[in-house]
Amino acid sequence: MPFETSTEAALGALERLRTNFLSAVAATVGELGRLLVQDHDSEQARGQRAAATLGAFAAGHFDAQRFAALVSDRPVLPPAALEAIGRARAVLSAIVTGGPEQFVVKVGVGEDISAAVGLALSRLGRAFGAARVAAMGRAGGYRSSEHAPLLEGLPFARWSRAERGLAPPLVVRVEGSCLRVAGLADFLDGAVKLAILAPEAVGPAPLALLVTPRVFVAQGHAPDLLERLCSSPSPGVAAILAEGSSRFVHDPAGGERLADRLTVEHFPEISPNDARSRNDFRAIEERAQLALLVAAASGASPNGSGGRSESAPGDPADLLAAWLLKQANLPPSADASLGAA
Repeated sequence: MPFETSTEAALGALERLRTNFLSAVAATVGELGRLLVQDHDSEQARGQRAAATLGAFAAGHFDAQRFAALVSDRPVLPPAALEAIGRARAVLSAIVTGGPEQFVVKVGVGEDISAAVGLALSRLGRAFGAARVAAMGRAGGYRSSEHAPLLEGLPFARWSRAERGLAPPLVVRVEGSCLRVAGLADFLDGAVKLAILAPEAVGPAPLALLVTPRVFVAQGHAPDLLERLCSSPSPGVAAILAEGSSRFVHDPAGGERLADRLTVEHFPEISPNDARSRNDFRAIEERAQLALLVAAASGASPNGSGGRSESAPGDPADLLAAWLLKQANLPPSADASLGAA
């Protein structure tokens, strides 16, 4: 599937989540617009009623608008508050009309995927910052020197629980063969959904490092993984990788037991002559993590024997080879040949 088509397909798979986020932002835009109109109209109306009550004698001697504010149950918002609400509304409107590209993160060769995702979430998080500014404007607590930066961005670490529950989804396009995703764990909370497109990535199981009990994690090369990501009620990440990578799904909806949540369809082929992979620390750790997850799910120890093992795990390639042999029901003699260095 061409890279651009994959991006469009990913945006389509996440369309419902994008629509939910944009609908909430649009509703806030409308509410702030009504607030500004009502405040302006009520100020004028109260001034006219006060002028009529005071009569011609007060003309030129009293400020009818200020007098009306003194006797009204609902005080007129000061200009600074109205300006803050207006600026907040403009930021929210820009997000509503910003188009699908604001939900796409591009990560070049050698760039930090976690930093890129954090920046994108901060930029979209200015929707929450704008809502805070508007609320502070209405309450009279807005201070430009302190709160204006909220209109430029709001880092994910500062999002509230409710804001994380309204998190927008992201499509993350990654170029190059290296996919280092461990830092993404900081963002997998609330309703965050990350769809990673990395067709050149060759790591055996990069997303295995992100598996935790309440997070949806999947990797493979079938686009339907993104549909499952979108439909999951859990925060999650799914990656479309090169065909040689592992294929697995960890779905919290499966149950409390890891065996119910984890489905592994394919391990990458283990070649005893692949010295490069065996000397690659990150690839080894990815394989080891997936092997440990599979062992835990199946009730076996990491070294392939049943029950709990007190010894340390062996070489990850050996662990995976043992698991593959067990699944294939091959004779034990084959273990030595596939597990040999």
